[in-house]
Amino acid sequence: MGRIKVRRGSAEASIDDPTAEAIERTIEEQYKETADRLEAEAKAIYDDAQSKWPVKTGRSKAAMRYGLEFQPPSTLRGRIYVDPSSEAAEYVWYIGTHGGARGTWMTLVRDPAAKRAKELTEDLGARFKKSLFKNWRKGR
Repeated sequence: MGRIKVRRGSAEASIDDPTAEAIERTIEEQYKETADRLEAEAKAIYDDAQSKWPVKTGRSKAAMRYGLEFQPPSTLRGRIYVDPSSEAAEYVWYIGTHGGARGTWMTLVRDPAAKRAKELTEDLGARFKKSLFKNWRKGR
């Protein structure tokens, strides 16, 4: 028997079978596909930023990373960041904030991520909705 409780401040909602089981199955089904898609999007932005980075020495580019970040209980996001343990981290910060009027980091990383966010959210949301409906119908 599945049961999901959500509490926000003084408000509380409970979801019982079969809807709770459908939600749990959908999360299990969609997690890997969602994680793979977020990582692929982060890698595409990372690769583009690497190819257009204004300094070609390699030190600052080598400090840049991409990957997935999970913040329990429910946040999963693709992430492009600067490795703080790298000796070039401050150098990346300087290049990223002083490259033109808006800054290199904004132009090469943040803006492309913001542009892709809406499309990605709509696509993943539609897939989740379709899977949830399919799982809910199975449980009825």
